[in-house]
Amino acid sequence: MLDITPLKPNFDLRKVIEKETLADSYMCWTCSSCDGECPINITTNKLRPQKIVHMAYVGLLEELLTLPEIWYCLTCRKCNRTCPNKVKPADLIAFARKELARRKTIPYDTIQKYQEYFSRLQRIRFLASSLGGKHQGPTAGGLASRRGSNRVFGRDRVRRTRCVQLRLR
Repeated sequence: MLDITPLKPNFDLRKVIEKETLADSYMCWTCSSCDGECPINITTNKLRPQKIVHMAYVGLLEELLTLPEIWYCLTCRKCNRTCPNKVKPADLIAFARKELARRKTIPYDTIQKYQEYFSRLQRIRFLASSLGGKHQGPTAGGLASRRGSNRVFGRDRVRRTRCVQLRLR
């Protein structure tokens, strides 16, 4: 039988997280617009920014720091831009990464290497887009918005996946 222990909210930690990130996690409407715009969620379904916002809201900092999802984020900040209430999931993820470095759970050199590799990836994407002209990266958001489709909060994954597949051909 599974031993399930209930998680206890820590609202003092929530205040610390919100002060450090300036992300008002209590403003989240649970509309899933951040999930619907996240390129990692669209392509792999492995990162849900909304989940991270909810964990921060309840003050589950220790659990947040153990999530592998905080390393999947591309820091494209689409989740920040699409949120109607200006909740900042990407800033919460950045805070979790910095907190791991501050606690020396992960060596700072490892985080620097991660950022270096990511900046190389971004440069390659930029060069590819400048050579191709119309390519906006791995998401279907740019393609869908150019075609005039309206964004449905997190429920338009099948159509977006098809757009990504069409773009890759």
